[in-house]
Amino acid sequence: MEKCVICYTAMNTPRSLEKLKKSVELLFKNFNDRYCYDVIIFYDPIYPFDEEAKEYIGKAGIQYRLIEEWGPPCNVDAGTWVAPEFGIGYRNMMRWYGIQIYKHLSALGYEWFMRLDDDSYILSEIPYDIFEYMKANGYEYGFRAYTTDSISVGRNLIELCGLHMKERGIDPTFLDRFVGGRYTTGEWTLAGYYNNFSVTKLSFWTRPDVCALLTEIDNFGGQYKYRWGDLLLQSLCVQIFMERSKVHQLSGWVYEHATKANGKLMWGGTFGDGSETMNCFTDEHVKIHRKEQTLGDVSTLKCFGNFSTENEVRLCIFDYWSGSGSAKYQYYNRQPILFVWKDSLLYVVTKYSDMKDIHYKKGCYTYEITDESRTSLTV
Repeated sequence: MEKCVICYTAMNTPRSLEKLKKSVELLFKNFNDRYCYDVIIFYDPIYPFDEEAKEYIGKAGIQYRLIEEWGPPCNVDAGTWVAPEFGIGYRNMMRWYGIQIYKHLSALGYEWFMRLDDDSYILSEIPYDIFEYMKANGYEYGFRAYTTDSISVGRNLIELCGLHMKERGIDPTFLDRFVGGRYTTGEWTLAGYYNNFSVTKLSFWTRPDVCALLTEIDNFGGQYKYRWGDLLLQSLCVQIFMERSKVHQLSGWVYEHATKANGKLMWGGTFGDGSETMNCFTDEHVKIHRKEQTLGDVSTLKCFGNFSTENEVRLCIFDYWSGSGSAKYQYYNRQPILFVWKDSLLYVVTKYSDMKDIHYKKGCYTYEITDESRTSLTV
């Protein structure tokens, strides 16, 4: 029988503990009280979990494990790191989730693992056993939402992966869907999977070819030098080595992972169970003007969508990733733009008519919200 485990990585701080307690309670209420899978909370040496913290979380049977290899793989000069305001703890976490955790869990005898962050909230009952569902359908990587990440956590990563593939004669399974022809940062969509909730088969991550790429990235120290994110690293490995048919977007329950600042949603959102009225992306209500483009072309794609306000869109779009683009897409003149994934394609929704400075990558669609096209969308 293949062993399965649900994992968190958390700190013993008041803020992290408060979020973690809520996440764990919702996990058990809406899933694990029925299926009783192992749950491990990993922690680092800086913020160890003492008995008081464990008692606060309050769930019997949870394992607490220290991450002993919490640091860079080699001597990486901290003076050369980009974005020094992000400390070593943040970068250690990128390395842990992007590279280390797979072998660690495999050594513990597990074959499947589900990741949750301390602020990952399962808000409704999951009506099926996720692990058994993955096994029965032949899936090896499951996620809840598509996303694109920031260039600030991916610069030069695609170049390293491209060289690795070229040197070893690797033909990626479906990475070319997200790259415009050359493996360069300028032609990479930075598209991937919002992996604060994800479930995967560990034997994929311990394959020799996957391990070889992870080892090269680890030895290079890019997660420290360039702040390479685990989201992009994990997504690239899936898109290079896994058959697309084994990648699956999970649905049927409400999930939330949202970063807010001053009451505004900055990243993530709430992703629904499919029962909400989502007519804004059906053929009856959205007219798509598709234009095949070569990379680097500048164009305005005039479309319409059923939205009343930009804020309402952010609150109401559940099944697809949404968020403000202002912090992530500086070359969009800091205009707040909504990015939505549907059927593996990126949709750009904006209320701004002046689109002349936006360079669209091949396969993108754009919806311009106009006064004439706005209608009420209630959930």
